[in-house]
Amino acid sequence: MDTTRNRAAELAIIGTAMQDKPCAVNLSALPEDAFAHPDTAAAHRAIKRLIARGAVPDLITVSDEMRQDEAEPEMMLVDAMQQGFIPSLYGQYEALLLESRKRRILLSAGTALVQGATNPGESMDALTSSALEALQSSSGSMASTDMRHALEALMEALESSGKGRCTTGIAELDRLTGGFRGGKLVVLGARPGVGKTALALWMAVHTARHTGPVLIVSLEMDEAELMTRIAASESGVDVQAMETGKLESDEWDRLTASYGELDRLPIRIATRATTPLQIRREAAAMQSRQGLAMIVVDYIQLMRADGRHQSRYEEVSAISRELKRLAMDLGVPVLALTQFNRNSETSVGGKAEKRKPQMSEAKESGSIEQDANMFLIQWAPPVPTDQGTDAWEDYHACEINGWEWQILSVDKNRQGRTGFFSLAFDKPHMRFMCLDRRNT
Repeated sequence: MDTTRNRAAELAIIGTAMQDKPCAVNLSALPEDAFAHPDTAAAHRAIKRLIARGAVPDLITVSDEMRQDEAEPEMMLVDAMQQGFIPSLYGQYEALLLESRKRRILLSAGTALVQGATNPGESMDALTSSALEALQSSSGSMASTDMRHALEALMEALESSGKGRCTTGIAELDRLTGGFRGGKLVVLGARPGVGKTALALWMAVHTARHTGPVLIVSLEMDEAELMTRIAASESGVDVQAMETGKLESDEWDRLTASYGELDRLPIRIATRATTPLQIRREAAAMQSRQGLAMIVVDYIQLMRADGRHQSRYEEVSAISRELKRLAMDLGVPVLALTQFNRNSETSVGGKAEKRKPQMSEAKESGSIEQDANMFLIQWAPPVPTDQGTDAWEDYHACEINGWEWQILSVDKNRQGRTGFFSLAFDKPHMRFMCLDRRNT
């Protein structure tokens, strides 16, 4: 028995469509490759053309239309009329048809995967990515939903509004956004050296401590470098002292005292996952083993796409889309870091200037801004000159304590409000404090 072809289902669905116009309309929306046999495929194309013109498909009109494809339809159409004469069974015929189509797609993908696996010149990541795309395209499910199901989805979302949401440890950010929601892509952009990795780690540790397990994917630092920053934040030991190894005895005591708390944090670090597919594998495995509350990716421009692309711009755009799909598929927020291009460091006249970067200045791609559900911009503004203003007071409060004054701006938020507020960055200890001025 050939499970990839169902002749009876193909005949039945065409016969039903020729006797019931609503069924014919449904048939016309089926994929081009839904029919495996040449004659039924020709009938499918004929019915689609008739429906597009507003005509009624029946034995005569479909037969005449099929002759344009040089097909001989008479006997096949008669058989179809005999098999498909109960419109109420159309849904069952369509399900059988799409099941066979799915099997054909999987068979083709499997064959390509086996052949590619034996070719040493083929990229295994690219092959696996192609196989996953085939799995997704083979579902044959409806791309739309009716209002009843939409209302059910709304009620489920309202009932679970607090679930799958991660607070960040930045009070003003949580007040503005309610935290990071599951299934959303959050982009944090900054120029090099501002401290975006430190801020992402601060958020990751807070989430791991208060919400659930976190996967940190780092393409810029190894495990020791990341742990230096996390341990400095947890212990209060100067990160520079840790990096040089010049620790006083009391610093050693504070550092070792923090080991127990750090060891209990449900965080996994991946430094060799460089493509969206590799990150997906790590994340899926972690989710099945211990659960998963958030994924942090540092950073987008250091990643590689799974397939081949004509330009780096297209590649980064593909990476951004895959990270968003990953968030949606696993139902967790993905916090992806991005760098801004050199244009973000210059004014209109071309001179170097400490100005706020724009979302459109994300390096190597214009789609990051579009794909992001939320876009955060972290930047160090120039020293304020107007005494008595909130900015002036925030800056001098930071200066007195040896902190760096920064602004964190929510420039895009599809789920709510946007705004900005002051941050104090205690760089030696990799800690962040929110200066609550409510400038929103």
